[in-house]
Amino acid sequence: MWSNTTQWPGNAVPQAGANVTLNGNWTVILDVDPNPLNNFTIDGTLIADDSRDVTIIANFIHIRAGNFTAGTSSTPFMHKLTFKLNGQKTSNVFTVDPMLSANKLFVVSGSLNLYGNAPSSVSTVLTQNALKGSSTLFVSDSTDWIAGDTLVLSPSFSTYN
Repeated sequence: MWSNTTQWPGNAVPQAGANVTLNGNWTVILDVDPNPLNNFTIDGTLIADDSRDVTIIANFIHIRAGNFTAGTSSTPFMHKLTFKLNGQKTSNVFTVDPMLSANKLFVVSGSLNLYGNAPSSVSTVLTQNALKGSSTLFVSDSTDWIAGDTLVLSPSFSTYN
């Protein structure tokens, strides 16, 4: 458990702004949200606890040799999972290799396993024109969509059949 102070150096969970490496021989369940971190490197196994929403905030997240898992194919993660990258233009630069560096990064060279409860309808078409400023969209299918879902609209330049 992330909140288990006895597993951390100094018997304290990492403080805000810390550089944290989850060691390769560790398996940790994210039972609380970590304090906002600077550099967070995952070489071990990190598992999102599905009893609540989970938020990870850092300037740099690197799933390097380990894995991060939320849910499984048979038991999808049913809560909200948020990765938030901080960093200002003047922040320190993180370098993954000579071709990749920036002041905020999310890099996966290990394994990122995300299993959620996907709606049965993930694509649809408008059944009425949506005018500028409209607050309502009329679509042909919105099965399993719930309030708070994110919609992405793209233009079409042909007639849908």
